[in-house]
Amino acid sequence: MFTGIVQEVGILQKKERREDALLLTIQSRILIGQLKEGDSIAVNGVCLTVEHLFKDAFKVAVTAETFSKTNLGTTHVSSRC
Repeated sequence: MFTGIVQEVGILQKKERREDALLLTIQSRILIGQLKEGDSIAVNGVCLTVEHLFKDAFKVAVTAETFSKTNLGTTHVSSRC
């Protein structure tokens, strides 16, 4: 459950389209060591599921419904999120 406490502001590194979703790779320096695949994480106020972890980033999938109703669909690479 999101506690409402922002612990880190990440940087959008990559944005990819998948048939059913928009994939976002977000740089993380603080939380990356605490995350595991399947964890929920709030990105720009939207609760998303961590699909993949990298050394310094994580990947989440955003459904078409979610990116059409939030700013995640229009967020640009290198933006803070």
